[in-house]
Amino acid sequence: MNSIRARLLVTLLAGLAAILLAGGMVVHALAMHAMTNQIDGELRSRAEALASLASIERGNLEFEFDHWPAEAQPGGFFEFREFDGAMLRRSANLDRAGLPTRPTGASPPCFDDVALSTGTPGRAIWLSFVPRSDADLDDDEHDVGAADQTIDDEPPVLMVVVAISREPVDRALSNSSQRCSPPAH
Repeated sequence: MNSIRARLLVTLLAGLAAILLAGGMVVHALAMHAMTNQIDGELRSRAEALASLASIERGNLEFEFDHWPAEAQPGGFFEFREFDGAMLRRSANLDRAGLPTRPTGASPPCFDDVALSTGTPGRAIWLSFVPRSDADLDDDEHDVGAADQTIDDEPPVLMVVVAISREPVDRALSNSSQRCSPPAH
């Protein structure tokens, strides 16, 4: 093994293995990033849809659903909270543990990995919003320059937290790393 040819062969094989390993790691990281962005897009859509179902009617906070989102979106969880974190409403499939709190204010949505109450890994969004009000619905009847609401009548800033399981993504990524082996018959 002291020949130049043997050392060159070993060096080239080691270099090729390192390049393939690095390439595989880059592909895995890109796939994980793409799948996480896909989950974040789904979370944002769900959070915005839920936020649109909250409104202020005759001075009271109203939700235009009962338990619809929990059953219509399997594997999904949600909570409505006041800005200070006080619970307003949660999906029927959440136990007492609930979802983690995270103050976001009026800043852009915040995404993070979380542990769901089912013990599975998940991903969540914290989205701050101002619910629609009667004044928003009656804009056609009011003068644009008129100030109908006082500071005390200002709608509250609320937060919707939506979480879904990461299991499908984690399963897809773990299956993709095992595809190099021949299928078992």
